Amino acid sequence: MGPERLPLAEVVRVVADGIGLNVHIVPTPLPVQRVAVRIMDAVTTQPLSTPAQLQMLVDGLYGDTKPARRDLGLVPRPFTADAVRAIEGTIGSLFGMSLRLLDRRGHAEWLARYRPALAPAVALAALALLVQTILGLGMANVWYRMAASGVVLSAFALARVRLDWRALYRPSWRHFAQGTAAAAVMYAVGAVVARLLAASPALAAQIVELYGWKRMVPGGLAVPLLLVIVLGEEIVWRNAVTLPLAARLGPWRGAAAAAALYALAHLPMGVPFLLLAAMGAGTFWSAFVLKTRSAVPALVSHVLFDLAVLFWFPYVRA
Repeated sequence: MGPERLPLAEVVRVVADGIGLNVHIVPTPLPVQRVAVRIMDAVTTQPLSTPAQLQMLVDGLYGDTKPARRDLGLVPRPFTADAVRAIEGTIGSLFGMSLRLLDRRGHAEWLARYRPALAPAVALAALALLVQTILGLGMANVWYRMAASGVVLSAFALARVRLDWRALYRPSWRHFAQGTAAAAVMYAVGAVVARLLAASPALAAQIVELYGWKRMVPGGLAVPLLLVIVLGEEIVWRNAVTLPLAARLGPWRGAAAAAALYALAHLPMGVPFLLLAAMGAGTFWSAFVLKTRSAVPALVSHVLFDLAVLFWFPYVRA
């Protein structure tokens, strides 16, 4: 109870402001809400809402503060973002994990240090697009082209984009475990996507074309070249580009912007599906770097995923 009566939407906005979340509230017709809570009440043991709770929201739930004032001397405080902020540390994640990429104040301070590197990061992204275009004109072998651009661009990134490179690439067993788990999840999701895309002859043909690239390189060079390509992409796109963009635009927007640039760099490859795959995977790996505050888990995930998809358990036999 408090000195004012607030609709639920306003309560949600106050809480979101207090814990620093961007929330968009979409009005939902009451009949739709009734169906949703009935389903949740029927199929879950701890539903997020029940028919009784929904009815209380419809009727309104008010209390008389006069007895508390008279008998206990309690004066209700206004429900404000500052009041929520004071207890933020006691609010747990709904599903045991947070979708917020920076969920503690120290994380935000960690990311803010990379804001000054924005200008060289943008220059690096522009250079990457230019290098890929030029190499695409004179180098037909995709593997050699990507390896060459990875070496050139990662050297530029390490020399010109000032990040805490040693800390980012300091490994731990936890990082390897996180990367392995992420690779397994990505492979499972990719398998479902590949199965769905197989229904479209045009998209299925593009996937087969991508697998056909394996014939462009001798078997003994495939894995070493793949490792060079993956390491170069991680240094450039997930670290040197993602971190400054995220420091400037915010974690999720920065991850998405870096992934979009990463996808554009695949445009000279000439396979439209590759752009969509790069956008999805790039967003995931960029977000992974921000979430773990390390470059190692995303690197491990990228290496294992590519090895599984290309050599160990390919989605398509080409």
